[in-house]
Amino acid sequence: MKKIICLISLSVISISILAQTVQETMALAFLYNSTNGANWTKKTNWLSSRPVSTWYGITIKYNRVTSLDLSKNNLSGMIPPEIGLLTNLTHLNLEGNYRIMGDIPQEIGLLTNLIMLNLSRIGFSGSIPKEIGNLKSIDSLIMSYNNLSGSIPIEIGNLTSLDYLDLRNNNFTKTIPSAIGNLTKLLVLDLSFNKLVGPIPPEIGKLTKLEELDLSNFYLPNYTDTNRLSGSIPTEIGLLPDLVRLDLSGNQLTGSIPEEIFNLTLLNNLDLSYNRLSGNIPEGIGNTNIYDLNLSYNQLTGPIPAEIGGMTNLFNLDLSYNQITGSIPQGIGNLYLYVLDLSNNRLTGSIPPEIGNITNLNSIDLGNNLLSGPVPPEIGKLTNLIYLDLTNNNLTGPVPEHIRIRTIPR
Repeated sequence: MKKIICLISLSVISISILAQTVQETMALAFLYNSTNGANWTKKTNWLSSRPVSTWYGITIKYNRVTSLDLSKNNLSGMIPPEIGLLTNLTHLNLEGNYRIMGDIPQEIGLLTNLIMLNLSRIGFSGSIPKEIGNLKSIDSLIMSYNNLSGSIPIEIGNLTSLDYLDLRNNNFTKTIPSAIGNLTKLLVLDLSFNKLVGPIPPEIGKLTKLEELDLSNFYLPNYTDTNRLSGSIPTEIGLLPDLVRLDLSGNQLTGSIPEEIFNLTLLNNLDLSYNRLSGNIPEGIGNTNIYDLNLSYNQLTGPIPAEIGGMTNLFNLDLSYNQITGSIPQGIGNLYLYVLDLSNNRLTGSIPPEIGNITNLNSIDLGNNLLSGPVPPEIGKLTNLIYLDLTNNNLTGPVPEHIRIRTIPR
């Protein structure tokens, strides 16, 4: 009797495996036919009598399809709803098939074992289905470079295993959902180049493992079809101790730069350019390890803080197109800059001779200020200089000949 029961159990298991295999094979056939499989770049063994494990882009474990990678493979057409039958998938990568069109099927929410989903650089339109919130095991979600629109669904806050979320270069509108604060394992959050509006939610301060935050947009005057985040920069960003890169450029952010940002000792790239920020540059800036600092095209006032001379890792400093006053601090000569742009401000006084200590400099722009006095001969030490603009100031004296012939006239 035990043998009979055992045989029956094995038969049931075998039938179950066979049924699952048939279901998955059927789903793959639907995918092949719906995406013009005959014209795929690589299609080895697809729809042949060969085992599914030998079909191009497929990985099988325990008789289940666990990975499907058809990236950059010339798929076209639409992703069929039968994709939802591949319930054992942990990895799905369709990146770079830009001729795929239509909506993301809501059945994608049935793939609850997914760990990685890459649907970037495809022609998807419509909104992200709310069923995406069912993928609670996923740690990497990439849907960049599509034509997705509508709001970012609040259900995305259910994906608490996420460490990488990339939705850049789409057409998402409305506000960033506060539910984003639930994603406490995130390392990278990129929502750049969309049409988002409203404030940056303070809940972003809960993402204490975050290393990169990009909410930026390429700025074009009088062009509103892009991110236009407004309000102040939340002080809660100062609660992100692992933050390495922060890019909020090309928005409509107002108010002052929070002092708390400069408590982030790992921060090395800060871009707040092309906003409407006002007030002074915080003195705490000197406590950071930033190497790329861009605060250009704002409404900043007050002096350049002397503490900037302590930013010895800095190689790019752009404070242009503000309303900064006072003199250029002597401590700037302590830096290892390659690019220095202080143009289009209201700087006064002389150019400090210490500028000649920055021997790595290949670009200086101090044009359109109120600088006066002689051009310091120490500029002649800058043998790597290929661009120099001192125009529209009240400077006197010559620029060293060997520098002048390699740069624009003063």
